[in-house]
Amino acid sequence: MLCGMGTCFECRVSVNGGAAERACLTPVRDGMRIATLDYREPPATVPEVPKVRQVLRCDVLVVGAGPAGASAALTLAKAGLEVIVADERQTAGGQFFKQRIPALSAVGGDDPQYRAGRELIRQLESSGARMLTGTTIWGAFRDAAGNLELGAFASDKHYTLLPTRMIAATGAYESVPPVPGWTLPGVMTTGAAQTLLRAYRVAPGKRVLIAGNGPLNFQLAAELLHAGVNVVAVAEAAPAPLPGRIAAGIGVLWNGPSLARDGLRYLAALKRARVPLHYGHRVGCVNGESAVSAVELVPADNGKAAKRIGGAGYEVDAVCLGYRQRPSSEILRSLGAAMDVRSPIFGTIRRDGAGQTSVPGVYCIGDGAALGGAQIAMAEGRITAAALLERAANWADGRALRRQRRFQRNLWSLFEADEPGPPDDRVIVCRCESVTAGSVRALIRDGNTDAGSVKRRCRIGMGPCQGRYCGDSLRQLLAESTTPDGTRAVSHYDRNPVKPVAVYDLLAEKPDWTGYRAAVPPKLHERPASRGRTQFGDVDIVVIGAGIIGAATALYLARGGLSVAIVDRGMPNGEASGGNAGSLHLQLLSFDYRPDLGEPPAAAALPLQQSGIELWRQLEAELNDDFDLVICGGLMLAVNEADLEFLAGKAALEARYGIDSRILSSSETHRRLPAAAPKIAGAAYCAGEGKINPLVATDRLIRAAQNAGARLHPGNAVTAIAGGRGEFRVECEQGWFTCGRIVNAAGGRAAEVAALARVHVPVQTAPQQMLVTQPSAESLPYLVSLAGRHLTLKQAVNGNLIIGGGWPAGYETAGERPVTRLASIEGNLWVAQRVLPYIGGLQIIRSWAATGVMIDGAPIIDEAPECPGFHTVVGANGYTMGPALGRIVADQILGKTPLHDPAPFRAAGRKATGNGEESASRTNSQLQDRSP
Repeated sequence: MLCGMGTCFECRVSVNGGAAERACLTPVRDGMRIATLDYREPPATVPEVPKVRQVLRCDVLVVGAGPAGASAALTLAKAGLEVIVADERQTAGGQFFKQRIPALSAVGGDDPQYRAGRELIRQLESSGARMLTGTTIWGAFRDAAGNLELGAFASDKHYTLLPTRMIAATGAYESVPPVPGWTLPGVMTTGAAQTLLRAYRVAPGKRVLIAGNGPLNFQLAAELLHAGVNVVAVAEAAPAPLPGRIAAGIGVLWNGPSLARDGLRYLAALKRARVPLHYGHRVGCVNGESAVSAVELVPADNGKAAKRIGGAGYEVDAVCLGYRQRPSSEILRSLGAAMDVRSPIFGTIRRDGAGQTSVPGVYCIGDGAALGGAQIAMAEGRITAAALLERAANWADGRALRRQRRFQRNLWSLFEADEPGPPDDRVIVCRCESVTAGSVRALIRDGNTDAGSVKRRCRIGMGPCQGRYCGDSLRQLLAESTTPDGTRAVSHYDRNPVKPVAVYDLLAEKPDWTGYRAAVPPKLHERPASRGRTQFGDVDIVVIGAGIIGAATALYLARGGLSVAIVDRGMPNGEASGGNAGSLHLQLLSFDYRPDLGEPPAAAALPLQQSGIELWRQLEAELNDDFDLVICGGLMLAVNEADLEFLAGKAALEARYGIDSRILSSSETHRRLPAAAPKIAGAAYCAGEGKINPLVATDRLIRAAQNAGARLHPGNAVTAIAGGRGEFRVECEQGWFTCGRIVNAAGGRAAEVAALARVHVPVQTAPQQMLVTQPSAESLPYLVSLAGRHLTLKQAVNGNLIIGGGWPAGYETAGERPVTRLASIEGNLWVAQRVLPYIGGLQIIRSWAATGVMIDGAPIIDEAPECPGFHTVVGANGYTMGPALGRIVADQILGKTPLHDPAPFRAAGRKATGNGEESASRTNSQLQDRSP
């Protein structure tokens, strides 16, 4: 256990063979069989009876039943509003007002904190508000009209919550600066130790050292002493308060006399017990083999002034770390709430005096907004409730809030300490994925200067804690060299799910569709130009777009001796190429084959896909690199005889283009894929299909292009194109180029880029989603897809299952980002679990949306007749055929015989397909009887 409050996900266990549960939030019941889980957790037993699904509407949803949420909900419910309160703890009260478990309610004496919490909980439970305790909010969404949709699950139910307004009172969690040994059992947060003690009367150890920054550490030390625990020392990162901080001490006494008295009482208890108190020190190293055995303290001023304490440290069996806290604002960030950046590693949700965020109808209060403690949280709860009721706030609450904020300012002036310095290279910074600080620094030195690029390369932040405990370290390491303005490293947006959730908690059938939904992102030319624009000079070629097609084109052009500049509005591989699932398709996708409409445009592109896969293999060998490229073969599954007939017709068409795919019977399919649902009727098998890691492969090609002489200009959107016929001027946000030719490889934005040159290209942007499960020990050896429904499934090298298939996502214009949709997540998983039943017991730990390409199925490879020298190259299945598309365009420009004739893929007469109209033609009737 690290956090003790359901944040770190390190205490996950399987109960009675089910999916992972957090031990710290799961009450013990008679008859439980509890098993620990490995990194590659085995598939859980999927319940035969699905959870009850409920759609709940309300006037106000309050997320969090701690001091802030309980106070707001109580006020609103008393006023007659329909209020739902959701909290993942089994009882209300939050961290501050947590009560003893019922079996221990009579053990030990009450203190004022227990009594105040018990009274607030009693009032809330009798107020008329609907309490959903033991309920985790896993995702927050807005539909096309901006209405709120939240997904939640409890032990026996799955909820879709549709509030008119929402108050996020989600509290905070303790940050833990990484030090050598901090992953050992016995290291936990101060809050975890206090929960053990106050709620369960369990000590964290026999010999305990407490270290960190702030008054909570002194409270825990005093409470442990009272419980008979040997507190061997307390290390406080701040310098001793006297005499240098006497003014702050007076401010604390003046604005919070009762709290100040509590603090003095804790210090007196430590002094009486002769507990060593080391101001200006923090934990430098935790030692031990299988558990904590000793701890060493070091100066907390990062080597500036403090003297090292004498001795080697302390022998202990538990270390409690309590440093600064971080707001739990994941739900708000996933909704796109604006943030105020406080430092390179820290930002807070922007809100007004009533708690209103930038998202209409969404409010944020308490420690989830800004750290301030229980008294501020309760006052903010009542003030925000008054604003929702369109009443004037109580003057006493306003006065109390001002006074408590003065108290907090003085308190943290009293406890002001330097932030811990950057971790040593050998220290693990990502506990979930065992990523060291040194590996992150190496990637940053290698040119990965944004959080997304680093995460994609080494998996930091991609485990079940979703970056809560490594996010600060990543931002700090980025800030060492990439944030001269002090703001850039902060990541503004989170992705759903905001907490891992079992697949079987989300299953809900949704209608399929025949076309993608186009999105209209903000126009590039509407983005303001940066100051100090640069004349980048004259080059032979400007390649617009640093995805796979742009990278491959630039590589082959640079190898051909031309000077090449690659420009991109964002980071390399940052959009569709870096956001796709990494499938290498050789068969036609089932929705590209419509026998009633004749031969589809995508059929002519099959040889390009075959060449693309072969070029991927060649490039991996040439660059002496590892792209996680596996030619594993692909299975397109059929759920009935009609699907098998459909696949046979598709295979016959593919054979005319040289693609070897054959039809397997049900028994042959199950021999190859034993995990398939029992009633799968057969499959089309194509041995040449495979998978690749797009987070690595595109990056390698970009670096190869740079090594060949190409120059990369990220974060540099093209805003205007002038000239033509070999004399172009390309205006960008940061400057301009002159060049002889332009290659438009901008993916879903290719039409917009082409329009700058007065060229028409029939392409639209179509956001699509992908989902990732926890690593699984179950093997999925093939690229799996499904006849007649949107689905792809594959297993990554580390065991994660990647689930896709082109389910539609939305686009948030204000944040300039694609966003996942609740209905798509539920529907995608419903289809996947019907063909591979075991995935129902796995947890979804990430989802993302990427701006894909909406096109008629075949790529566009065209030099615009109306603008000679302006080339466009874009395609569906662009990752599979990306190297081939780049090679063809480069061959054209270099005067070589192209790898394939581009004539069939010109833009003239083409149109972007996908009317966005959903069709329920293939829904439950196809799959409802195919479950095990």
